[in-house]
Amino acid sequence: MSVTSLSKQTITIENPSGIQDRHGKKAFGAAASAKCRFERIYKTIVTAEREREPIHAMVGLPPSYTVAIGARVTYGSDQYRVLQIAESPGANGNVHHRILMLQLWGYV
Repeated sequence: MSVTSLSKQTITIENPSGIQDRHGKKAFGAAASAKCRFERIYKTIVTAEREREPIHAMVGLPPSYTVAIGARVTYGSDQYRVLQIAESPGANGNVHHRILMLQLWGYV
């Protein structure tokens, strides 16, 4: 099955721009819409710093979209932050799709 045939939902992705606004909060670049497979879940993961973090959603995304750790993802009226990105290889060795692990933005 192709990723695009399963991509029925639309999310908005804002990647961190690397600069800060006048209040010291990190700023984000331009928003981009993406077709994806969005699924609300609740589980915990262990981060690279060996801390447990809750995950509130998982997104299957075609490889043509650029997403960074810490990006802001909007689905409906909910905002999430990207905690982990996993790449799934296809039969030819190229990236078939990416799986994003998301945490609600206001959780912390």
